[in-house]
Amino acid sequence: MGVLEKTIRDLSEAFEIINHSRETKFNPTITFLSSIFFVSAVAFTDNLLVLVSCLLIGLSMPLISEIDASRFYKLFSFSLLFLLSISSYMFLSSRRILAEINIVFFNERVWLPFYIIFILRSITAIVIFEVFVAYLGIRNIARCLSQLRVPKKIIALFAFFVAALNRNLREASRKILARYSRILIGGLRREWKLISSIVGDLFIGSINNSHRIFLGLKSRGFDMEKYCIEIHNVSLRDILLILATASVFILAYI
Repeated sequence: MGVLEKTIRDLSEAFEIINHSRETKFNPTITFLSSIFFVSAVAFTDNLLVLVSCLLIGLSMPLISEIDASRFYKLFSFSLLFLLSISSYMFLSSRRILAEINIVFFNERVWLPFYIIFILRSITAIVIFEVFVAYLGIRNIARCLSQLRVPKKIIALFAFFVAALNRNLREASRKILARYSRILIGGLRREWKLISSIVGDLFIGSINNSHRIFLGLKSRGFDMEKYCIEIHNVSLRDILLILATASVFILAYI
């Protein structure tokens, strides 16, 4: 078993965190919109207290909620690795930014390297968004999109994309594992040959699978335009979530 095969298999398992149909205690639309405001609040703020607090709360949420903790932290690890890889050039920059530590009547300003603020903003926004998406799941996200009057065909495309993503990752993992025994060279050359040899197979296989799914749905008379997606009413929990979102948004920019 090689590093590439194990990485793809772990990534596929991490993406499974969204494939559930669990009933939530919050209105999916309000929860999804709250996640956008939460992400907006931390993505542009210079308040270190808000950034660190939201990051710690987000990382602890899988431990106290119904989110699969192992898959969540695995997905977080991939996100952090990707973020560090694309922002590594910033470590060479000497640019600094004025950050705030604002606690009620205590207000302190410190100069920090820009890459620290950028990475802290980005990873906090990623964690918060992953928490909300992992909690909602694909079914409740579909409810949210339906309540926002998104065309049902686009909702269906999104749902099939998420389902096909995991399937293609697992298929890629199997193909790479099968090819490890046929390529005798080692190192990066082997990894590159493995990737280049399965791209065409995955592309053609995805087209064939999507065609079979389309024919199967059509033969059973499935019509997304006539499919009814149930919606949730607004409850006290949703109002409290709105107030919490507004509070974080205000604290981030005062």
